[in-house]
Amino acid sequence: MTTNNTKKLLSSISKMLFDSSLFGLYDGSISSKRDHNDIVINKRECFYANANIDRFCELNIDEKNYNWRLASINANLHLDIYNNFHEAKYIITSMPQYISALSFLVDEIIPKDYYGIQYFGNVKVYVPDDLCNWHKNARSTIVKYFNDSKHNIVVIRGIGFYAYDRDLYKLIKTISVLEDSCRVLLQTNDYLSK
Repeated sequence: MTTNNTKKLLSSISKMLFDSSLFGLYDGSISSKRDHNDIVINKRECFYANANIDRFCELNIDEKNYNWRLASINANLHLDIYNNFHEAKYIITSMPQYISALSFLVDEIIPKDYYGIQYFGNVKVYVPDDLCNWHKNARSTIVKYFNDSKHNIVVIRGIGFYAYDRDLYKLIKTISVLEDSCRVLLQTNDYLSK
C-alpha cells in the first residue's frame, strides 16, 4: 500500500471513529506501520471531523526529521509499541466517553453484555501514579503493561485507552465492543449506585 493510500485509509477510519464518538474533535491518535522503517500517523492538530490525507504525516523511524515535530504527541509512544510488539501494525489511542467515565468508577471493567463477555471477559483499569505527568511516563509504562499483561489494549483512568493489532478492522471492533459494554454498564446504573 502506498503512503497516500495509507493516509486515505487512516483518514476515512478517523472520520468513522469521530462519527461513532470514539474520537473527539482533536482527541486521539491513529497510526499504521508501513514497513520496518516507516509509520504514518496523524499530525498534532488533526481535526477528525474533517480529516484528510494532509492531516497525516510519514515518519522515518531512523531519521528524526521535521515531520516528527508535526506528528501527534503520541508518535514516540506509537514507535515504542511498534518496536516492541511485532504483531502491531495499527495503533489507536483515544478517550471515548463511556470507557473514560467507567474507568473512574471501577478498577476492572466486567462486561455484562453478550459481546463484551465473549470478546473480553474482564479488563483491568490501569491507574497512573501521577496523571499530571502522564506523558513523561507513558512510553515506558504502556510498553511494560503490554509486556506484563499479554493483552493488546490498556484502559487508563483519566486518559482513555491505547490499543494495537495486526488487523485494523479487528482493532476497531475491539474498541467499539468495549465502548458499547461500558455504555451498557453505566446505563444500567450498577456502578452509579455504589
